[in-house]
Amino acid sequence: ARSATLRAEHAARDAHRRREELVKANQALRNAYYLLERTNHALAEAQAELVEARRLKTEFVNTVSHELRAPLNFIVGFSELMVNSPDVYGDQPWPEGLRQDLEEIHRSSSHLSRLIDDILDLAQIEAQRMALKREFASLAEIAREAASMVSPWLERKGLELVQEYDPDLPNLYVDRTRIRQVMLNLLNNAVRFTDHGRISVRVGRVGHEAVIEVADTGVGINPEQLPNIFQDFVQLDSGRGRAVGGFGLGLAICRRFVEMHGGRIWADSQPGCGSTFHVALPLSTQAAAVTRTDSDSLASNYWDTLHKQAAAPEVVLYVGPERDAELVRKVLECEVVHASAADIGSLVEALRPRAILVTGEGGELGAVEAAMDSSPHDVPVLALTLAGTEALSNPLGANAHLTKPITQARLMEKLQEVCPGARRILVVDDDPRMQHLLSAMLQATGKGYQVESVGTASEALDALHRTSPEVVLLDLRLPDMDGVEVLKSIRTAPSGVAVPVITMSAYLQVGDELTVQRQSVRISCRRHPAQAVALLRTAMEQVSPRFSWEMERTPGP
Repeated sequence: ARSATLRAEHAARDAHRRREELVKANQALRNAYYLLERTNHALAEAQAELVEARRLKTEFVNTVSHELRAPLNFIVGFSELMVNSPDVYGDQPWPEGLRQDLEEIHRSSSHLSRLIDDILDLAQIEAQRMALKREFASLAEIAREAASMVSPWLERKGLELVQEYDPDLPNLYVDRTRIRQVMLNLLNNAVRFTDHGRISVRVGRVGHEAVIEVADTGVGINPEQLPNIFQDFVQLDSGRGRAVGGFGLGLAICRRFVEMHGGRIWADSQPGCGSTFHVALPLSTQAAAVTRTDSDSLASNYWDTLHKQAAAPEVVLYVGPERDAELVRKVLECEVVHASAADIGSLVEALRPRAILVTGEGGELGAVEAAMDSSPHDVPVLALTLAGTEALSNPLGANAHLTKPITQARLMEKLQEVCPGARRILVVDDDPRMQHLLSAMLQATGKGYQVESVGTASEALDALHRTSPEVVLLDLRLPDMDGVEVLKSIRTAPSGVAVPVITMSAYLQVGDELTVQRQSVRISCRRHPAQAVALLRTAMEQVSPRFSWEMERTPGP
């Protein structure tokens, strides 16, 4: 009995001790939960502050760029006129010194304009608002275009240009404009830092990558600077005791554009012997579709698969008339890949799209559905009927857009694009200086343009009815009416239905251009355009693709 009593007392003490431990554990768990809640709250606050800081930064950059572009527009425009068309100001010859000073003003203002564009590009990339418009393109052709653009500068400096291209290199799925911008930045740097010798451009294949090499025989880069050259606002020294041009953004933008393509960029250099910049882009369209900021962080095939799954919903395949591709891209606000029905199977395998959108009156829908029946992937197919070519040729929207500063070459390019042979031009801008600049640019061509300028929307509608212009140059910021409302009024007026409209602005805020272009999609729908667009967006939010992701263990070394 005594032994049983002792065992009972021992068990009671043990139970009491365990209860105390349990109480302490519960208290520690409550404390940990409280700390976790506080940490989560602090993280949420930090994230909100980060988002707000990014928004304010983007807003600041946009506002400053607009304020800079407004006066810069006149500096660039008038200096260009003085340099290229001095006869506009009379037949009397100008002193050589004055002409040289004007050329320097034009060069410097054009350089400042490019710097502002670089800052805006960087802000868009950091805010994740820059989408790539990919297409299958020849990398060699893009390189030749970039090389031809810097050839005059090479000739002036007496430099030799050597080009080598692999004829067997397949087309790559890239944003042609952005890759050309990368090439131009690298070539411009090579020419800027090279006084004698040659510039070499090579495009070839190394393993599963297409590699671009831009080499020069210039001053080279100091080893201390080499690790930081792709960072923001890092300027290189010319070897003469000062930096040479630029604002330290060109290579940083190159790095971001290359990484957006799933590629990588690096440089080799030796002071006094020159530099070689390398750009490697994946040949696989699947790899190109995945945006990576740090490929080394993906330590396994498992994480790589998760990364692809996260990237896949951003892609929509579009099958239909090419003229509608950009309109669809604006409506969906995501990456839209224009494809043919015959390529659907391979593109679904490569890009893992969120959905397939089919428009048009042909048999594309049946061909797409047949291709998906034989595919292991279950990707939703959405069919949308749009109006025919006639409705799209005169949409409720702009035919083209010009961002200030406006040069004479870009103005003439847009006029030739939207209405070749037009001579009667209506300029709608509330700034008399802008009216004078555009009129002078047109008159300087000697093509006999008849220009009428007005400053308000009501005056524009009156002139539209009275003079029947062949093209309207419309500023989006007018004192009496919003730019989109002016476009609606022009399109609803009998005399303005078919008149091409080129919009102008110092800066299109995020959403402004979407609003202008989105009207084109809405009017092109046959019935209930607003409901059709809303239905398309709702469908895109609801559909969820199911992919047959193959998880294969990557063999170790």
